Amino acid sequence: MSDVVLNDDNLNELLSKENSARSLYYDCQAKVDWCALGRAFPKLTQFDINHWDNEIPRRILDASFFLAFPYLTKLNAGDWLMDFRGLKSKQIPFINDWRGGVLARGEDLGIMLSRCGEHIKTVVIDAGTVTLTAKHKVKAFNLTLELGKEVTALDIELGSEKPGAFYIKQKRAAAPLNVVNFIAHQVEYLQLSLDKLGRCKLALPERMKQLDISARSCGDDAELLLHRLAEADDIELDLPFKQSPSQPYPDLKRVINFSLSLPKHAGPIPAQWLDGIESVSNRLQLHQPVDYPGFSALLQRCNLLRRASLPALEAESVEALSGATNLSQVEILPVAAESALWPKLSQVKRLTLVGMEGAALPQPIRQMTQLEELELKDCRLSGLGDLSAMTALAELSIEVNPKSEPAKALCYQPLLSLPKLRQFYLAPHPEGAAPLALLQLPELRWRLDIPKRSRRSEQLMEEVGILARSLLTLEEKQRGYRALYDCAKVKEFVSEDIRLILTFLEKQYKPLNGACLQGLERHGANALEQTSIDHHSCLFICGKSGFKAAELNAKAKELGFSLAKTLDDSVTHVVVGKKPTYVHRIDPARHVIIDDGALGAWLRQAKPEMLQQQDEGTLAMVDNVLAMLRSPDTSAHKVAAQMLEQCGVAPTLRMPLFYVLKTTKDKALREQVRSLLRGQGDGLFQQAIGDTVLFYGDVDSDSGESEFYKRLKRRVKHWGIELCLEFAWEYFQHQGDGLLLLLEHKEDTPQRREAILSLVEGDCLNWRRGAGFYKLVEQGNDKQRMDYHRSPDIFLVDRGCIGTLKAPLPEWLPQQQVIRELNMGNCYLGQLPKGIEHYSELTKLNLSFNHIEELPSKLAKLKQLQELDLSYNHFYEFPEVIMKLKSLKKLDLRCATRPSTFGTYQEDYEPLRAPEALRKAMPDLEILED
Repeated sequence: MSDVVLNDDNLNELLSKENSARSLYYDCQAKVDWCALGRAFPKLTQFDINHWDNEIPRRILDASFFLAFPYLTKLNAGDWLMDFRGLKSKQIPFINDWRGGVLARGEDLGIMLSRCGEHIKTVVIDAGTVTLTAKHKVKAFNLTLELGKEVTALDIELGSEKPGAFYIKQKRAAAPLNVVNFIAHQVEYLQLSLDKLGRCKLALPERMKQLDISARSCGDDAELLLHRLAEADDIELDLPFKQSPSQPYPDLKRVINFSLSLPKHAGPIPAQWLDGIESVSNRLQLHQPVDYPGFSALLQRCNLLRRASLPALEAESVEALSGATNLSQVEILPVAAESALWPKLSQVKRLTLVGMEGAALPQPIRQMTQLEELELKDCRLSGLGDLSAMTALAELSIEVNPKSEPAKALCYQPLLSLPKLRQFYLAPHPEGAAPLALLQLPELRWRLDIPKRSRRSEQLMEEVGILARSLLTLEEKQRGYRALYDCAKVKEFVSEDIRLILTFLEKQYKPLNGACLQGLERHGANALEQTSIDHHSCLFICGKSGFKAAELNAKAKELGFSLAKTLDDSVTHVVVGKKPTYVHRIDPARHVIIDDGALGAWLRQAKPEMLQQQDEGTLAMVDNVLAMLRSPDTSAHKVAAQMLEQCGVAPTLRMPLFYVLKTTKDKALREQVRSLLRGQGDGLFQQAIGDTVLFYGDVDSDSGESEFYKRLKRRVKHWGIELCLEFAWEYFQHQGDGLLLLLEHKEDTPQRREAILSLVEGDCLNWRRGAGFYKLVEQGNDKQRMDYHRSPDIFLVDRGCIGTLKAPLPEWLPQQQVIRELNMGNCYLGQLPKGIEHYSELTKLNLSFNHIEELPSKLAKLKQLQELDLSYNHFYEFPEVIMKLKSLKKLDLRCATRPSTFGTYQEDYEPLRAPEALRKAMPDLEILED
């Protein structure tokens, strides 16, 4: 036995005898003597604790626990307390996977890390002084300390020989935390995130990568002193000092990024916080005002400074920025934006304004001819003003305040005067006025952020770009933008604007391709009703038509219309095919715009072929041809194709022909069938005919249903869901599998109803036959079946390509007829499907050969259930809901748990057992077990 679950029910039984288990899951409310448990499990290497009842006091893992399990290598201690008193470092098991647990005493941190420090990432400490000294010899660490509210002091000396990272967090504190001693020679990253800060003295290395100290509040005698630190990549200090420390970091000279916030300090930032710093080379962020002389001197010393975030900058202090000659990016609040000096700061190329209000940007900002990027955060402006002087502005970002009514109506017309504007970002997209004016800028790259619709935002950016670069009129662009923006999902897009439809078809924009083809189909059918083709008509093919040129020429001579090679004044009808070009030349007011489908329908109506007529003789011939097309013999398919070339294609023969097209290996036959189907069906059907994807070869390999499902699901966005479902049903009628996409479809379509009814055998719904995996299990050998059982996501469905399968059972079926048996064996189920509770008259349920881990409580609604097969599943424990199935007479639990990676059913396998409580409650129940 390798894994054991210890609970109150089996506690006495397991303690009474020695057990060879190496992994123990502990789920007991009763207190257990650790020594007794250690004697019962002497070889234990993994201990996992569940503490599910918060009303029960936490147990303590004390010295007796760690001495009881000397071979322990993995411990998940949950939120239990750990107390190392009475233990030496070597007496603690060498645990290389240590999770959870709360140190009862901060003094125990050193002994814990000295033994297992390299394998511990986070330590939670309940109370006391956190102690870690050089004698503990912690060699390397990347450690997070989460301190309880009763921890009041840190006494830490890091003797590590290698650079490390130290993160100390205290969300709630009963008293200010005092750092009594903190000596670190090699630490590169240090973060102190505290609730209340007391006296804090840190002896740090001369150089660090990151130092971050923050607190919600400070004690009355709080202070900060950083010894030795001279250089740092990043320093961030957020300290609510009421009384500023005199000299917080006496040795600090050079910083790359420096951020300072003293939220409780009255007045400007004290001089001692900035005077000693010689250089801030990249980013300076000061959240409080700074007296002008000190600020100016600082910026003159920081002559390499490139970015400054100065929310408290005052207008009279703007002149100090001229001392930082490399300063290219600045962030300010409105108060500083009124300074007349901004146009003179030629080095500033990017400006961020936070919280701007009013009818326009401040005049000095609008006169910054050198500005290349402007960002407006929390924008509350109702207008932008005259921007014509900002001749260098290339990027504009506006983050609108969503609660500001003026900002919702912001006018974007002034942006048209910016000659170099190339990028525009708007977030969140306002519900009021949209930036429709910017559609006049064809080279502008848009970024739009629609709330709660991130994917739609990305698509809308592409669509706006297509609209802006198109030759549509501004009114047409704006109308198209509105139609696109109103779609929460791209599949909801419906438009009757033929100019908009043609624009996206020309650009071959895939997300809207299906909707545009359907719109073109509707337009073409209506247009032909109003202006049909006659001997005065002249047709022009725009793009690639499904009809061959020779075929169209023959039809033109036969029916009296003409064909034009160019779109000249003689053209009356334009047939839009694949990849149309120069669609702006098409005039909907002068041209009748149709697609191949509309043209094919007119040709069949103008001169119907034999099989397109509806009489008794032709219906019998259609049935004969249908039988040949559904024959497995390729020669029968060829004969049927030859007949159809002479007699025409009836609508009922389209899908059987399409099946032959997509499954035959005969290239000549494929081309013959493709020719027969030209002009048949709608635009999506014509697109599917031209699609080169085929369904033979590896679709019929050992990967079985999964390869067909995967390939067909990829075609949904190209063919449309209706055609894919219809093809799945046709494929199933030929092959006996391939129905999975149709079964998982949630909408109650006619194809789905017909397919499900075909799975009903008497009073049994054979879902197993529809899912299509049963052949692999039935035809496989013992090793293959065990592989399918162990890892169905790898061996059954080709490395998880199907994902989580959710095929809901039809609620309407048990209302129409009695279903007493449901066979869902080998259906790649990870859980029971939605709707099973409606099959209340079931007496037999087969769930074998799936990967189900638990049964839902709704199974108890099957009160008449007599037989339940759970064999070959992945249950970790016996499903308790079975106790409620009072009518149960037979239960199959054979191989109901998952085999180990390298084990067999005979060796290293944990069988699922029915509990004694079930046997006593149902003495006549037949239970099949390993």
